[in-house]
Amino acid sequence: MSDWLDITMNYLRKSEGGFVHRNSNEKDITNSYGIYKYAFPRADVFVYYDSIMKRLGITKNSKLWTREDLNKLNANIDKNAELGYSRKFYQDYFAKLYLDLFKEPMVLPMVSIYSNSPLLCVKALQRAINDLLDKGILKGFDKLVVDGSYGGKTKYAVIQAKELSDNDYQTFKTAFLDNCDLEYELLVKRKPSLGIYLKGWHNRVKGLR
Repeated sequence: MSDWLDITMNYLRKSEGGFVHRNSNEKDITNSYGIYKYAFPRADVFVYYDSIMKRLGITKNSKLWTREDLNKLNANIDKNAELGYSRKFYQDYFAKLYLDLFKEPMVLPMVSIYSNSPLLCVKALQRAINDLLDKGILKGFDKLVVDGSYGGKTKYAVIQAKELSDNDYQTFKTAFLDNCDLEYELLVKRKPSLGIYLKGWHNRVKGLR
């Protein structure tokens, strides 16, 4: 069992309400842990849901499931099975983040921002590490290229950051979130049409502080 995965699953279940649902602006269902079927249609957890619905005599596509259909599904889900499928999905999905190398204060910020944009998350991480190097909090290696690529140098820096004191690690978290805000601003400058999402992105970051 991974501590980061336990933290992640508890957070996601609370934030998603603990039930399979479909938001009004979405094309398909989202599971109790935030896995969106439209983006990940082949995830094992959705195969599991389909098997339940077939047993209940509901064979239409999940995009057409009504609220009544979803209520029937939720009433028949084995929560332990659902958790198992969802854990496996996120263990694979977040594998490239090496979340076991982070202290607890950075786990949920990394999970939340990576889920929104993997590239932006890693770029903000690299900027944060460079900020700590500029302040002398981290030492002994060169500044990172901010390219969003989670290579060996970025991984090494994350390992070094884990040795920081609790106060300095909090500075690391703050720097990461500050740079998430910066990266969202830069994204909108490059693509002004995304400006309608900027307030929501800033609120996401604010909620992680």
